[in-house]
Amino acid sequence: MRTKLQRGRAPQLRIGASEWLLRNHLPPVWQRLQKQHPQAQLALRTGLQPQMETWLKERQIDLAVVSLENRPASRLHTAPLLRLPLVLLVNKESKIKSAEQVWAQDRITEPLISLPVTEALSRLFQKGLRRRKVDWPPAVETSSYELITWFVANGYGMGVNVNLKAIVSHPKVRVIPLPEFDPVEVVVMWSGQPSAFLQTVLAEIQAYARQIQP
Repeated sequence: MRTKLQRGRAPQLRIGASEWLLRNHLPPVWQRLQKQHPQAQLALRTGLQPQMETWLKERQIDLAVVSLENRPASRLHTAPLLRLPLVLLVNKESKIKSAEQVWAQDRITEPLISLPVTEALSRLFQKGLRRRKVDWPPAVETSSYELITWFVANGYGMGVNVNLKAIVSHPKVRVIPLPEFDPVEVVVMWSGQPSAFLQTVLAEIQAYARQIQP
């Protein structure tokens, strides 16, 4: 009877992450999981870190992959995955070739394109600007990393992004490193004691992250 019941309960993974993570990095992890759990079911949700934390607390999702700056709320656990350096994106028609050219301006008139101010990317960038006593608030807030690159490519301003080739590569965009800025920490987050299946998922996600960034 127990065996019959277990067969009827296919494991389900409800995961939240940004769209680019789900599209570009979840498929290889899911393929490896399906070899171990061919009956497993998958449900995906996209959102920002505050939403993910709420969904985890309310048990609407099992895992979240987020960029993290501060410690999450109590009852939530994290494991590190990636450290992504910040970069400045400029249109290739721009005369800007280095970050120092931007900081040297008395007043930066070029619109800044970024994620919402609640996101780790924006907070870390603004923290680095304050260390240089540079005032440059976001003029355009987007919902994804890829949209930042798209807006820069189409001439809407300069953008701050993470240095992942799949995100920032564009024939009309110049990538300028920001080595003195703190990187974005990407973590996997969950609530409570994970089941045996979720422990397997966590191990596969961490193994994949080590392949991307040893």
